[in-house]
Amino acid sequence: MVGFIRYAGASDVSSDKQSAAGGRTLTNQACPPEVTVGAPTGDRLIAAGLIFLLSPVFLVLAAGVALFVGRPIFYRGERLGKRRAVYMVYKFRTLPNGIQKRLGTSLFSEREEILPALARFLRETRLDELPQLVNVVRGEMRLFGPRPERREVYERYGRGDPDYELRFETAPGLFGISQLLTPHSAPKRLRARLDRRYLKAGGHMTLPFFVYAALAMIGKSIAAAGRYSWQNAVGLRMVRGEREKRSQVRITPSQATIQLFDPGMTPPLVSGRILDMNRDYIRARFEAPLPWSFITTHGGRVSIVRRRKGSPRIKNARCHAHVERLLNDEHSGQPEYLLAYSADSTLNRYMVDQYFLKQAIVTRR
Repeated sequence: MVGFIRYAGASDVSSDKQSAAGGRTLTNQACPPEVTVGAPTGDRLIAAGLIFLLSPVFLVLAAGVALFVGRPIFYRGERLGKRRAVYMVYKFRTLPNGIQKRLGTSLFSEREEILPALARFLRETRLDELPQLVNVVRGEMRLFGPRPERREVYERYGRGDPDYELRFETAPGLFGISQLLTPHSAPKRLRARLDRRYLKAGGHMTLPFFVYAALAMIGKSIAAAGRYSWQNAVGLRMVRGEREKRSQVRITPSQATIQLFDPGMTPPLVSGRILDMNRDYIRARFEAPLPWSFITTHGGRVSIVRRRKGSPRIKNARCHAHVERLLNDEHSGQPEYLLAYSADSTLNRYMVDQYFLKQAIVTRR
């Protein structure tokens, strides 16, 4: 299959030697921040053409950021590029001013700040990254490659990790394979391994996959735009006879169940079918009423399980949940509950976002 763009071929990967301790790249000559070491002419021309074609989108998004998020419209931040050269990356601003200083090496979670709807939309669809086409034109980035990294995050998570170190042998990309295939909550080491496998395989972006990824991004953007517009126009939805404000989209995962466990016991006490869920709540219909001790206390341990149709593979995420309220189901006669839940770990949060909420750009059914 013919590659559409090759961003990490043999001629592009640095021949610098690796030190035995820590895996740091040793260059024969220091690479100052102002030196561009990345995008070839083809990437620059494509990026320039995209800027011209998408200029109306840029204007609309810039006006929206100015009105609903605030000024400055664009965010400028230091990132590490090829051979760890420092350069300034551009984005549409979605976070409050000064948030990066408060975060340090931490990764942003939408639970930490209340973001405007437009900011959440830009982050969900990755449209906040569009200004990085300017970085591609300037030669600091390529269209496809590992995503650029903050120095603080690299020092904490990546130094000495071979999967991380390999990313600095090629220019960072506007789109990365790990960014397309995983949600925001994916662990950094998992994304680094995906990028490493892709680079080791030659770093080809085939035309069919490029078209598929582009259509997936367009579809996700249109769906998110419609959803956020509906939420802001209507705001309140009718949910089982009650008016309830919903700020997150609800997903109906196929073949998904929830199991309630008693501490110290392996078999689940009771199981139920997940009707819909978002990042905070699960609406489920159980085969029997939940134990009174679970309802009257702060809840307990649950597992949410998804089986792919026609496949023996099972996706499982461990969480803690408690009953928010009972929802009477007059038709099935089975008890239905709204459960508030939280994942037990970063890995379990990733499992929920990836396999149940389908938050990646390119997802598997």
